Amino acid sequence: MKNRHVPEISVGIPAYNEEANIGHLLRALLKQKEKGFLLKEVIVISDGSSDKTVSTALSVNDKRLIVLDRKDRKGQAFRQNEILKVFKGDILVLLNADVLPNNEFFLARIIAPFSINKKIGIVSGRGIPLSAETFFEKMINFSTAMKEEMVEKINGGNNVYFCHGHSRAFSRAFADRFSWADAVSEDAYSYFMCKKLGFSFHYAKDAEIVYRSPQNFNDHMKQSTRFFKGQRNLGQHVASNIVANEHNIPYNVIITTTFKYFFKNPVLLCEYVAVLLAAKIISLGKSTISVNWDMATSSKTLIK
Repeated sequence: MKNRHVPEISVGIPAYNEEANIGHLLRALLKQKEKGFLLKEVIVISDGSSDKTVSTALSVNDKRLIVLDRKDRKGQAFRQNEILKVFKGDILVLLNADVLPNNEFFLARIIAPFSINKKIGIVSGRGIPLSAETFFEKMINFSTAMKEEMVEKINGGNNVYFCHGHSRAFSRAFADRFSWADAVSEDAYSYFMCKKLGFSFHYAKDAEIVYRSPQNFNDHMKQSTRFFKGQRNLGQHVASNIVANEHNIPYNVIITTTFKYFFKNPVLLCEYVAVLLAAKIISLGKSTISVNWDMATSSKTLIK
């Protein structure tokens, strides 16, 4: 009987000033249960960090760890493209540096769909926000739960909304044909290019990571205005009608879910609607979007 190939997994992490969490993340990844795979390498690329990101990463002693200390800032898309060029595994798991696996089976669960369907190009995991420490963070977590309930009803969750930038796995076949463009909503861009190249997308709800939501208005605006501007820039690469159709949520789903959450907590819902409108208005005033990170510092510390 022919031996079954055990896939080798590469993990890629672009990082800019992530000293608060990078050590915790690396240690958690290196402790993952290798169920049905081999962890070949964990690649960290520092994008001109000015803090202790590099030294903290290097303090984690493991032969599978590769830390690349780039002195100049080129931005998230550039570093992710760099990871695409150098990873050696059969599957690339790309993570933000400010997340943590929710358990020891995260890697096994995010790669599992590839063994079932060879046409899958991207698998995205589920993000779970940590318990809120501020009122603003509580409001963002409330809105996250509402939006998740809405979009889970679209194609069983296999849609653009669940192609999360915080945790994605890429097949070798897709990764070899893909690269990011600058100044776009990078997670949605990967989703649309996956579809365009003939691959499918899968949302693995059981592959869970945890993260911290922005704890104040300014940090949330940094993320939201970049998202809205980047989403509009998708039209330069993907037909605008395709972008609109993929982002469409049926009105009956919006209305029923919004009413449900209004009765759960009308104050939080009204606060969120006001913040959402502010973010959209502010994003309209930004004519350009930087390719570099505009850091939301309040979301960087997960373990205190």
